[in-house]
Amino acid sequence: TDEFDIRYEIPDLSREIGITSVTELDFSITDPKMPNLLQLPTEINLSQEHKNLLYKRNPYIPSLQSDLKLNSFGKDKIILPFYYKGNLIYYQFWQPGQIPKYRFPRSKAKPLYICGELKKKAVIVEGVFDAIACRILYPDRTPIAILGCSMSVAQEIMLRSLMFYEIEIRLDESSLSWELYNRLAPRLDFT
Repeated sequence: TDEFDIRYEIPDLSREIGITSVTELDFSITDPKMPNLLQLPTEINLSQEHKNLLYKRNPYIPSLQSDLKLNSFGKDKIILPFYYKGNLIYYQFWQPGQIPKYRFPRSKAKPLYICGELKKKAVIVEGVFDAIACRILYPDRTPIAILGCSMSVAQEIMLRSLMFYEIEIRLDESSLSWELYNRLAPRLDFT
């Protein structure tokens, strides 16, 4: 009616919500102790010793080596590169030993590890090697590692940008993983 006049102001969503797209994310490595992406070797060069270590970790990895673009850095580190839309955006070092060490360079935004080509369905796991194993276990899904038992806002934005039809969450059986699952599952109802 004439008496019912609605006036409202559209808020500045970018200021209220923060980063809203993957193009706004910055994965720059801020860790001076770790090599930057430009310093990493580009030619794949894994020694037989590295291949043996990877085989012990997961017998399927050597056959996926070139597809996963695994590489070595020095004598004792294997590079696990992270790609997004064909671009190298991040990496993790795996240092084999009695207790394997995983080294993540500090960065402005923690990315997801997307293992293989994008499919309509995804499976979310905690670690990179979990994702590699899921590549064999779930050939119809894209395995994605969140690098631990927490998910950052940047990772959630990345995940949403991939537009999966269905997402299955497969985390470790720990109390932290259950907390993450309970926080994450309702937020992924958009799929």
